[in-house]
Amino acid sequence: LAGLAEYASDAAEKGRLVRLTQQEAHAEYHEFVVEAARSVVDLLAAFPSVALPMPCLLELLPRLQPRYYSISSGSATVAD
Repeated sequence: LAGLAEYASDAAEKGRLVRLTQQEAHAEYHEFVVEAARSVVDLLAAFPSVALPMPCLLELLPRLQPRYYSISSGSATVAD
């Protein structure tokens, strides 16, 4: 959230993002982010003044995990 605050152009949004990173606001952070299960995309929607550069956004997104096996790669076939 501190990283998002750097790119916020609205002072109120920037203040709220900074406040959510402080130890005193742990309960508020837990309610707003953890309990609501907000993703990076949700946070960007909640703070529209944040103009995050694409490279920074890509660093925040979770990496895709490889799928080593799926049902479609099985060798069994079904007769018509």
